Amino acid sequence: MTVFQRFDAARAYKRHVSAHTAREEARTHVCDVCGNAFKHRKTLSEHMNRHTGLRPYECKICGATFGFKASLYTHNKLVHLKQSRAKKKKTDVQ
Repeated sequence: MTVFQRFDAARAYKRHVSAHTAREEARTHVCDVCGNAFKHRKTLSEHMNRHTGLRPYECKICGATFGFKASLYTHNKLVHLKQSRAKKKKTDVQ
């Protein structure tokens, strides 16, 4: 399977390539604390949560908090999705 076959459309492939070949000058949003630079202001904003300790993303199921939206997504997928699948298997067996 080629890399291109992994994408649904040529547009998605172009977006993927663009994300991985961004030029340094495109990263205009710079962190005042550590100097890391980001392409998007939202990414810098979430990055700042690492420095400030702010955890604005809260799990609606268990109340766990996260500094990054992606971390909340991963938490839900790994913790709660697995739990609900395990419960479903248990009730299917009985």
